Amino acid sequence: MTGIDDEGLIRRLQASGPVSGLGVDFDAVAAEVGRRRRVRRGALAMGGSALTVLALVVGSQVVSRPSASVIASGDSSGRPGPTRVAASGAVSSARGSAVVQPTTQQQVALDASGCPAAWGAPDVPELPVGFDLADALVPSDIPAAVTICRYAVRALSDGPTPSTVAASGPPYQLTASGRLGGGLERVRDDLRLVRRSAGVIRPCPVAPSASYYVALLDYGSGRHVWVATQDSPCAETTNGTFTSDALVAGVFAQAVSGGSWAGFGAPVSACEPTSLGRLGTDRQLVPGDVTRVTVCRPRVDGGMVPSVVGSAAGAAAIVAALRALTPESLGDCPVTGAGGRREAIYVVVSFAAGPDQVVALDPSLCAPVTTDLLKAADPSGSVRAAVLSALGG
Repeated sequence: MTGIDDEGLIRRLQASGPVSGLGVDFDAVAAEVGRRRRVRRGALAMGGSALTVLALVVGSQVVSRPSASVIASGDSSGRPGPTRVAASGAVSSARGSAVVQPTTQQQVALDASGCPAAWGAPDVPELPVGFDLADALVPSDIPAAVTICRYAVRALSDGPTPSTVAASGPPYQLTASGRLGGGLERVRDDLRLVRRSAGVIRPCPVAPSASYYVALLDYGSGRHVWVATQDSPCAETTNGTFTSDALVAGVFAQAVSGGSWAGFGAPVSACEPTSLGRLGTDRQLVPGDVTRVTVCRPRVDGGMVPSVVGSAAGAAAIVAALRALTPESLGDCPVTGAGGRREAIYVVVSFAAGPDQVVALDPSLCAPVTTDLLKAADPSGSVRAAVLSALGG
């Protein structure tokens, strides 16, 4: 990514603020930038921020317990790793072109696992080589090998009262890496179904622990693609030419921990209240062929209780009710009444591949049906009625 815009500057300040104790009200800053730039804010993301932080913390702690498939960042042999010339520049605009036109180059030292030994930014080490990916995160080809690299930026200290500890850097040292043992077709399918960044400024709670992830997808014959992201509620995922607002860090964390690709269908939390960024969700409430519907309802203690809709007819009725509505841009979506949140229901729609979609039925929001980007009127309450019927009332 090149240049620094308002949203990127907010993210950089926000990443440093809690660690250095600046005490900046980033939500207020983001709101002002949104007003000036006339950028929509998603109220649903605010409602789910606490669970998002919890999921990120859990995901980060999972990665810290490496399995046999995880390669330690240090090379005990003392042998220097290979280097790769990282190009920063433009890719030819002709579709199908494999020409990379670098403007600057730097030497990136790779360790034995194929990961940069140290990395200092969520950008990619190198633009796609062998592919023009201006319109997708990964190619339609199935990669021959995938390696995922993890770099800790902030962590929780040990002890009875854990506190946030900032890692030394940038550049940050490689803490774990994993070469996937299978499921590479699913990697392709999942990552091709993430949407382009919608340009929405969202409230960004800061997770106590945070990591950068860089994935290397190798296609042979010198062709390869780097994908970079971080585990932040407002993270973006990029290959250097295509940028998505899809939240893929949880999937990367599971892949580093387990050595295989679990996909978006195995989230840390079954009731993640923020959509993960599926392709088409900027236009449709439920795009694609649905394989599972999970309904999440609030507990008295503030948590969420997931219930998978076991009836195919019940799940189909919920999806049909959602697709019968006419969505529009969410825009500024204020909370209209705090009491209605006790009646909130989240519908998590899953697919054979790609990110889940989350639809909120929350009477306290500006519309009876909302996602992170869309809202829809439902004067007859058809969606809520279909959900309650599928769950037996």
